[in-house]
Amino acid sequence: MTVYGPHCSHEECSWITCDLSGLVEFPCRVPGCPHCGAPPATAPEHWASAPARFAAMSPAAQERARAYWRRYPLARRPSDGPTATDGRLRRAMAAISGTDDGQDWASARTLRDLGQFTALWLEGDLATVPGYSGRPAAETAPLVPVLAALNRAGYLTSGSQPGTAGRGADGAWWEQRAAVEGFAGPRAARMLTTAARAADLIVITHDPARLPRRRIRYRLAVPVTRRDGQPVTTFGAHWSRRHLRDPWTGYGACHRHAVDEVCRAWQLTVIDPQWGRPGRLWRVLHDTVTQGGCLYAPEVTP
Repeated sequence: MTVYGPHCSHEECSWITCDLSGLVEFPCRVPGCPHCGAPPATAPEHWASAPARFAAMSPAAQERARAYWRRYPLARRPSDGPTATDGRLRRAMAAISGTDDGQDWASARTLRDLGQFTALWLEGDLATVPGYSGRPAAETAPLVPVLAALNRAGYLTSGSQPGTAGRGADGAWWEQRAAVEGFAGPRAARMLTTAARAADLIVITHDPARLPRRRIRYRLAVPVTRRDGQPVTTFGAHWSRRHLRDPWTGYGACHRHAVDEVCRAWQLTVIDPQWGRPGRLWRVLHDTVTQGGCLYAPEVTP
């Protein structure tokens, strides 16, 4: 398996680009960007995902590779078939983390399983999560209790950030809106949406019946991070079926039944409209799941 690092900054690349740097976050599947033709990187950490090559590296080079993978998720070539890719993904995840929790994710068969495993990852019991190699970011630590509760209750979270405001290391003024995005069944989506809108939070929902086949849609995405007043990050994009089924950028390393459930789930994003406010969104969501109980429970028809 060959892994290519972020090698172009073309805004129309078919993969997601970092809003801050413009570099490809999930690299193209072919050597060189198909739009600008930029060549792939060739430093050791860019090709060390092959377990045999990783084992032959020095300890310093192995740590360098781990740091690279934590920053840039893996990508694969079209020639890597799905069966071979799944096995390679589990071995790469084990090499990155030193633990073999790839088997745990491969055993996930339902949205509920994915939520349980995501909660374990947030709490430090698993070293990896689909689409991200490494532990949660430091800013996520205060959010772990409520995020774990959301995942166990029926809202599979795929991204989140706290509300903050302050001067960054670059001297610029950085602001974040508290935000979370993920996947939920109809009952969970309805309960969370009702509670969030009642609290005057921004809610973005995407109907699974209109799931894009290939390209991610950003029409409804809302800025959640800005630098000196300029947006650099958005939440609320409509993820495509190709993205969700991919074993590197989505949930393709899990059982196909779990992947199907993700594709059939509502995509739900909740954002605090006020910049820098740290707690309101999390209190609303936490109260919803603690008072409403397990959001997987079947609905009772009167």
